[in-house]
Amino acid sequence: MKQGLKLIIMGIVLFCFGGSKALAGTIIVNLEGLSTSKSGKAYTALFIKQNFLKSDEQYLGSIIPVTSNKAQIIFENVPAGSYGIASFQDIDGSEDLSKNFLGIPKEPMGFSRNPRIRFGPPDFEDVKITIRSNETVQITINMK
Repeated sequence: MKQGLKLIIMGIVLFCFGGSKALAGTIIVNLEGLSTSKSGKAYTALFIKQNFLKSDEQYLGSIIPVTSNKAQIIFENVPAGSYGIASFQDIDGSEDLSKNFLGIPKEPMGFSRNPRIRFGPPDFEDVKITIRSNETVQITINMK
C-alpha cells in the first residue's frame, strides 16, 4: 500500500514539475532570400499575440550571422500555443530594422506564413502558426 502511494505521489510530482518539456514542441524556421552581398546578422523572434511586434517583448529570439542566402533557426521547448514569427537581416549593424523616410523597410525582412505586405506590418492572425505538444513545425520565411 505504501509503495503504491509513493508511486502515485512521484507520478504527480513528475507530471507537475518534470514534464514541462513534454508539453513543448519545436519550431524550425528556414530563412530564404538573405542578402549575401552585405552579410550582417539575421534577427528572428517568436511573439505571442499580446506582444506581437512590440520591441523587446518577443517570447523567444535568435540572432545569427548571415553567411549564405539561406539560414535555419531552431526554437526548442516551445510551449504549445500560437505564435507569430518575424525576421529581418541587419545589414547596417544598427541592431534594428532600418527604414526609409516613409517607414518602408530598407533591409530584408519577413514573417511566418509569408503574408502580403501592404501598408504597414501584418496582423497577428495573418502570421499565426500553432504548435501542439511534442510537435515539430517547420516553416519557411521568404525575406524581401
